[in-house]
Amino acid sequence: MSVVDGERQTHELRQNRRTPRPGLYHLVTPRTAQLIRFFQQIAVDAPVSAQRFRAESDLDGVEDGDQGKNRMPRDHGRDYAGDSIYPTTRAIRDLVPTWSDERLVVAVDIHCPHISGAHNEVVYLVGHNNERIAEQERVFSDVLERQRTGPLPVDATDFLAYGEAWNVGANRTQGKGFCGWAAELPSVRLVAPIEIPYANAGGAEVNQTTARAFGEDLVRALCAYLMEGQRT
Repeated sequence: MSVVDGERQTHELRQNRRTPRPGLYHLVTPRTAQLIRFFQQIAVDAPVSAQRFRAESDLDGVEDGDQGKNRMPRDHGRDYAGDSIYPTTRAIRDLVPTWSDERLVVAVDIHCPHISGAHNEVVYLVGHNNERIAEQERVFSDVLERQRTGPLPVDATDFLAYGEAWNVGANRTQGKGFCGWAAELPSVRLVAPIEIPYANAGGAEVNQTTARAFGEDLVRALCAYLMEGQRT
């Protein structure tokens, strides 16, 4: 599927299996090396019947060099409340509930933080204000740390709980983000906003090789989380 948002078409990838299992939805920003490996691995390994990947919701901004953060009246990442003003965001909100048929259990949103400083040079999950969701984020953070075999370190204690540092309600006045919206879907158990640094992740260099390896780690962690959930 493709959606026109401005001058260019934004494309979506999908992978389906016949056996009915839970679904995954991934909203990703253009961390190309990591995402290529992520797509390759999850298409093979993930214990789900269907995955959908929204590769970039602001393709015009990416290709034009307009990073779009805090764009007025709101950017794509805060366009999930009320009537969406961007066609791609509106398409996601229309598509996912229908496609998932109330079987969606995980929604992943991959982010880049600020350039450097506290909470910007480690891999971590951002805690939700819904404690039920936040508890599953903590569980997944532990799983991701255990499953990590690549060079980018993951420490579950870097989890940024709601109410700490920048993760406060005052930073959500411009609208609702993807994870806030996805958490309201009836079958969703985990929303995972994952912050991945630009260059330095806990002292390890983020480059094409290490990013691809982290993509593999992330797939293993998602698979393990889903399998553990099926046993409980």
